[in-house]
Amino acid sequence: MRLSFPACCLLGAAFCFSLIAIAISLEVFAHFEPCPLCLLQRYVFGAIGLLFLIAAIHAPTGRGRYGYGSLLLITISIGLAIAGRHVWLVNLPLDEQPPCGPSLAFLMNNYPLLDSLRFILKGTADCGQAGKPFLGLSLPVWALGSFGSLFLYVLIILRLKRPT
Repeated sequence: MRLSFPACCLLGAAFCFSLIAIAISLEVFAHFEPCPLCLLQRYVFGAIGLLFLIAAIHAPTGRGRYGYGSLLLITISIGLAIAGRHVWLVNLPLDEQPPCGPSLAFLMNNYPLLDSLRFILKGTADCGQAGKPFLGLSLPVWALGSFGSLFLYVLIILRLKRPT
């Protein structure tokens, strides 16, 4: 049985929204405090999930599939870059980690968007702390793997033939 493009997009959306739900539940129940980069990655997962959902509802054919696929791959690439930066910060020696900085809410409320993003991507000491591992891996590594998996998933579903 082959899945249609809209069904594959619904699966992608469900995966992204599940990741966000897991992150929120880890924050609430396991007291994992998210750093600004963690929150930024959540927003990117949300954007990817929304793109998948819109693509599923629109159910494009032909070039439309590749249009949505391109948007998804660009958005996922942004997530890969952010998660890769986060993993790099986590693996820096303690003396090379950036100093503590303000919260994401403070930055967004008091600085222009581009300045806030620039500051967030530099990282803070909070971003350099991997926190408690979840199933043996730090959360930034999980995010990087999830973005990588989504990238490959989009490439695969773009290669699917339409069911007859």
